[in-house]
Amino acid sequence: MESLLVQDRHGRYSLNTRGYTAVEAVNTIERYGWFRQAFYFNVIVFTLVNLRAYINFSLSTNFLAVLGLSTAWIALYTYWTLVHRRAFINWKKHRNKTG
Repeated sequence: MESLLVQDRHGRYSLNTRGYTAVEAVNTIERYGWFRQAFYFNVIVFTLVNLRAYINFSLSTNFLAVLGLSTAWIALYTYWTLVHRRAFINWKKHRNKTG
C-alpha cells in the first residue's frame, strides 16, 4: 500500500498518482465491465439463434426472418453499446492513461 499512499506533515494519508490511477481503474471496471459482458453474451446468443434457425429452417423464409430480426437487434445493441454507453471507447482511453 505504500506505493499507493502518501503521508502529509500532519500524519494524514492520501492517494498519490498511482493510488488515484488504481481507484480509477477499479471504477472503470465496475462501471463498464458489465457492458462488455452483456455485449459478448448478446453476440453469442445471436450466433446460437441463427445457427439453430439455419439447422431447423435451412434457407427458408423463416430462417431469413430470424436472421433479419436478429441482425437488426445485434446492430442496434452494438451501436448502443459503442456510441451511447461508450463502454469500449472509455476502456481504451482509460488504458492509455494508466499504461
